[in-house]
Amino acid sequence: MAYDISMTSKDQVLELLNQSAGLSLTWEQIEFDVPAINTNPAYDRNTELVITGIPDFGYKGTASIYYNRIDLAEFVNIARNPFVVQVDVDPDTGTLTLQDILDGFNNYFGSALALEDIADSYVLPTNWADGESFTMEANAWSYAYRGNVSFIVRPLDVDIDVAVENKLLDGLVLTEPTP
Repeated sequence: MAYDISMTSKDQVLELLNQSAGLSLTWEQIEFDVPAINTNPAYDRNTELVITGIPDFGYKGTASIYYNRIDLAEFVNIARNPFVVQVDVDPDTGTLTLQDILDGFNNYFGSALALEDIADSYVLPTNWADGESFTMEANAWSYAYRGNVSFIVRPLDVDIDVAVENKLLDGLVLTEPTP
C-alpha cells in the first residue's frame, strides 16, 4: 500500500487505517494514543498504536493496530547523489533553524514532516553556507516515521562553483536518431 507523504504524519496513519479496514474514520470519531515499537511477535510490523473510539460519534472502546512506519533512511534511496537539502533562511537574521531544514526537506520530497516528527537531539549546522552534514532523527512518537537520515544542508542560493562539485564532465556522444 502506498503512503502519501504529502499528508501530516498522523493523517497518513488515519488514511492507512481507513484503506486497510475499508472504513472512512475521521478525527471526530477516533483518537490516537502515542505510537510504540511493536513487541508482539504475532504481528510482523514495527509499530503498535492504540486507537480509541469517541462515544456519541459512532465508535467506542479501544483497539490496537499494527503498521510499519517509514524509516527516514529510505529517503536516501530516492534522493539525488549527493543528497543536498537547500534551505531558505531569513536574510535579516541569517540564523538556521530546524524548521528551515524541514521546509527544505519537505520541498525536496513533497513531504509534510513537522517539528513534532523530529527528535530534539539534533545539532544544527554552523558552517552550512558551503554545505554541512546534518542528521535528522525521528521522534519516538512520530506516527509515520522512525530512524534517521543524514544529508548535506546548503543555502538556497549557493555559489555555482560550490554547487558543481564534479567539474570533469563526460563528453557528449552523438547517437543515431531513432526512426
